[in-house]
Amino acid sequence: PAVRVHGLVRVKDASTPVAGAEVFFGYGTYGQHEIVATDENGRFEGRVLPGSLRAYTVVLPEKYAQLGDLSANVFEVPADAEQFELPAIEVVTTHKLTGRLIGASNEPLPAARMGLRNKEAAGNSYYVLTTTDGVGQFTMQVPDGVELRIDIWTSQGPQPVKLVSQEPLVIRFDGAYEIQQDPEATI
Repeated sequence: PAVRVHGLVRVKDASTPVAGAEVFFGYGTYGQHEIVATDENGRFEGRVLPGSLRAYTVVLPEKYAQLGDLSANVFEVPADAEQFELPAIEVVTTHKLTGRLIGASNEPLPAARMGLRNKEAAGNSYYVLTTTDGVGQFTMQVPDGVELRIDIWTSQGPQPVKLVSQEPLVIRFDGAYEIQQDPEATI
């Protein structure tokens, strides 16, 4: 029988509940999943099969982000349990970051796919994905309190960019860049 699973999404260090978040439950052997929403108290609830359960946020209000390797959030739901309380899912606040991406000759790089990740983290866990507009401008919601790295996607995979100026924010990609044929494609 299915087990009732419940938990809380809250802001790290403040314990403020996050309403309007959506939490993914992945369980079972055939890719079963469910997405549940948090209420005004940041609480969520769903039903899953006993065994391994992956749980993480897939949608958050604009001013929040969940950090870390989301695939590592695996829990064991006991077969004999009627209900199971997950540890709180903690998120951090974010702020808006706007800037411009230029190439080696100071030309704007339009339709560039960019990602933002923890500077020290290994792997491919990006917190924010965006695409520059026609003149190389971009806007991202950036997690607070984390040293971050911005990458641009090229035919060679993700490549780092260099800081040109803080105010206004200008970053440069010195490698070979071709405008993506499908700038609307998701990463």
